[in-house]
Amino acid sequence: MKALVNGASGDPHDPVSFTESVLTDELLGFCEQLRTEGVPVDAGRARAFCEAVAELGPENSYWAGRAVLTAERDDGPVYDRVFRRYWRPRGRALASVESAVPARENNTLVVDENPDDHGPPDGSLHVGLGMSRLEVLGRKGDLDLSPEAVADLRRRYQRLALTLPSRITPRLRPSSTGVVDLAQTVRTAMRTGGEPVPLARARARRRSRSLTLLLDVSRSMSQHSEQTALFAHSVVERRVRCEVYCFGTHATRVTPALLSRAPRDALADATASVTDWDGGTRIGESVAQLLADSREVSRLRGSMCVIVSDGLDTGEPALVGKGVARLHRLAHRLVWMNPVADEAGYAPTARAMKAALPHLDAFVPGADLGLLATVLGSLGHGSAVRSAKAGASAADEPAGHGGPRRW
Repeated sequence: MKALVNGASGDPHDPVSFTESVLTDELLGFCEQLRTEGVPVDAGRARAFCEAVAELGPENSYWAGRAVLTAERDDGPVYDRVFRRYWRPRGRALASVESAVPARENNTLVVDENPDDHGPPDGSLHVGLGMSRLEVLGRKGDLDLSPEAVADLRRRYQRLALTLPSRITPRLRPSSTGVVDLAQTVRTAMRTGGEPVPLARARARRRSRSLTLLLDVSRSMSQHSEQTALFAHSVVERRVRCEVYCFGTHATRVTPALLSRAPRDALADATASVTDWDGGTRIGESVAQLLADSREVSRLRGSMCVIVSDGLDTGEPALVGKGVARLHRLAHRLVWMNPVADEAGYAPTARAMKAALPHLDAFVPGADLGLLATVLGSLGHGSAVRSAKAGASAADEPAGHGGPRRW
């Protein structure tokens, strides 16, 4: 097959459409060029690249290759350089690097699968900025934060006063007042010939509730993911009962990785164990994965559960609503912290965020983790923690539910 380019002017910025597929041997030759430049492209990735181009069309080959052929952050500049050098001499004005790469690093390209609704009349795919519908996996390379920044954040997080609410346990503790402890009274009576003198009394023990952190580490959260992971490490360091999960397209338990005393080592171990760090976002699927595991359900039950995410999701919003609703039933309190919600003009228009809001006990805008610590302490006192949700109409609320408290 021969690839024909309609209207290729030679300018890499010009949008073009292909009438036939790019030759497979040219795609494989591109993979070979990447290998010579040090990008680890094996046979499996090369085949996946060819299949992705066949599915998405040659005009989207740049993003198909970025999604499939690059795994480390350092591979991106090499990929861009080889892409320019390889395709321009062949007259392939594929989606060029200059016109395809968005200005903000945490934006990705979305391919509209329904061009008939609002796209061009020629039936070509419509390309715009948004969230990727593809399951893009990414593995974190070097840390973005310098050693000095990590040390400064650790000191700040250690100074935070984190007080979790307590719960009554089945165990009793000796007390001068309280209910009669029948078992202890009988044991004491054995020393006095069976006479129950004096009566032993006890009170119920109280224990701090556990904390569950669900941290969004997808590409759209790349500006905040390392800071929130360091906050989780500072909590684990305090010997607080805490479980930490990172999620992008699926959930990964990183609590064992955060047990290291050195924060940079803990952060490096956590990022190495998460295969979808800086990848896509599927909140509903990630929560459903947690809830399908009985061990994770037992860890979630009765805890103070915090989700840190911008709410941008490419999955079904109904799945997000269903999963968050069950989390709300399992957890003692459910809090959602949205780092971008304090921006001017923000409104919870993302479908996943709108589906989750009715099931939250508190909605915390911004990235102030000190405020989050305050919220966790205050939510444990009193039963009425919900109030009218800011920015939502009463028609959007389900019957009998006032929405989350906004801080």
